[in-house]
Amino acid sequence: MNSLVTPRGPRLSLSELKAAAAEMRAMNMVSIFAAGSGHPGGTLSVMDIAAALYLNVLNQDPSNPTWPERDRVFWSAGHKAPALYVALGRAGYFPLDDVVFLRQLGSGFEGHPNCLKLPGVEVSSGSLGQGLGAAVGNALAARLRAAPRARRPPRPKRSSPCHRSRCRWWCRSPR
Repeated sequence: MNSLVTPRGPRLSLSELKAAAAEMRAMNMVSIFAAGSGHPGGTLSVMDIAAALYLNVLNQDPSNPTWPERDRVFWSAGHKAPALYVALGRAGYFPLDDVVFLRQLGSGFEGHPNCLKLPGVEVSSGSLGQGLGAAVGNALAARLRAAPRARRPPRPKRSSPCHRSRCRWWCRSPR
């Protein structure tokens, strides 16, 4: 976390986190039961991690989900979306009770996360394993935009001009 950024988001004690995780597990089961389908084993297995991240660790602002200084989480396993929805609801992105609309027509709580429908979802996912590529791509994009949190590595210093006549990216040799 960047020390220059004032932490935002909930910060719960260990006992509060345990209680929140239990509440989140219950809400997860209610939403999956109401939908009539889902992966309860997978969603329950990540609930403690989701509670710790979204309620204690992440620097986030639910009132401003696109805040540039926010920490980002990329869910590679899109079928564990109910756990993400419960964590986002508990963190304050939307009312927690809304997650009972999981997989309902017209609901933003789809079977896999959709970043165009719900605040706090960083990337739409579905295929297993795509989270790493999405996270790396977003990190590189932030680096290229020179976001305040991204730092560019120092450019290599050369004692002689670059042998490539059109090199502008790495060596910055005089032309």
